[in-house]
Amino acid sequence: MIQPADFLTDYSPIRPAQLTMYVVDESAHPSWRNLARLLRDNLLLLRGDINDLRAQRAWRMTERRWGSVTPEALAVYLHELWAQDFMRQFEYAFFLRCLVRAEVSTTTIVDMGGGYSYSTVVPMLLRLPNSHIISIDVLHHRRRSRYNVTYVTGNCTDTPLPNDSADVVALISTLEHVGLGRYGDPLDVHGDLRAMQEARRVLKPGGHVVVTVPYGYPTVVYNLHRIYDDGRFALATRGFRLLHAEYSFRGRLVSREESEAEFVHRHPHLTGGIMALLQKVE
Repeated sequence: MIQPADFLTDYSPIRPAQLTMYVVDESAHPSWRNLARLLRDNLLLLRGDINDLRAQRAWRMTERRWGSVTPEALAVYLHELWAQDFMRQFEYAFFLRCLVRAEVSTTTIVDMGGGYSYSTVVPMLLRLPNSHIISIDVLHHRRRSRYNVTYVTGNCTDTPLPNDSADVVALISTLEHVGLGRYGDPLDVHGDLRAMQEARRVLKPGGHVVVTVPYGYPTVVYNLHRIYDDGRFALATRGFRLLHAEYSFRGRLVSREESEAEFVHRHPHLTGGIMALLQKVE
């Protein structure tokens, strides 16, 4: 049987990881929290798909403020919308900017760990022509989208997608949770590594992956999330070439050296992370 300390085994080749306990359960198991979430979601579903509604609000607010819906305006909107979150205020805008890069094909975009997450909304906002978005999550998303999104229930380590089928795979604040059981997924010490290899399997040759994870001192906050250092991140991204990376800390973009300062990140709370665009290599 897997124990919390097992997650520290071979976690990083650079420095020993620490373990912190912080147990939560956001699976579909009965609880007052999950029942309240289910009631809220059902009320929203009367108006349509939640992510569709989020996208519509973003278009409306962006056009009202800037006069037109452009990638630049959307990036500002996303940054301001999540201004109180140290990770999300940067990662969603980063994801959007990656999708509009000239070298990134967007015919098929797979959001692993999407579902009700705003990471599925981000590619919707761009209204990309001839683009199909596939959102995969261990929790079931029960509605149909009006904006060419297909929702799939599945584990990020074992998706039903065929080999070489996606142009872009996104893992936005997802990798750090895979295998920890927080969302009802099975315990897997190397779940994050397996998820990245699954992303590589479904990507077309030369396809791109966008990854955002907490970054700093290597830590397993069981069963909440992992915090990565350069060693663990290198293990997770084997088979990929890093094209671009940005680092954040407490509401500002910082250098890699600042983000790796041991005294800054040696605690379980998320204060920043790494955002990376990578390309599949053979």
